Amino acid sequence: MAAPLLDVVLVVHRKISNPYLLGKSMAYTIVSNICEGIAECVPACPVACIEQGRGANEKGTIWFKIDPTTCIDCGVCLQVCPVQGAILPQERPELVIN
Repeated sequence: MAAPLLDVVLVVHRKISNPYLLGKSMAYTIVSNICEGIAECVPACPVACIEQGRGANEKGTIWFKIDPTTCIDCGVCLQVCPVQGAILPQERPELVIN
């Protein structure tokens, strides 16, 4: 279930209006080889920062990745993903297929 829109708006406002957070790394990470391509995160993301990766992962499924320059660290993707461990609440580029 997606976070209520008001919660997302409040998080976005907090991130944008806090000058300490401007320019800080705030991205979540979808672990490429755990992702099963279900993609419930894609329509749930309020800033459309999730896109399909190229090819297949080790499981042979499509996978998705988060653009860390767009991610606002709201956590909606983590809330809606049904795959345990597929999304981490930190930026871990070494876990994303290039």
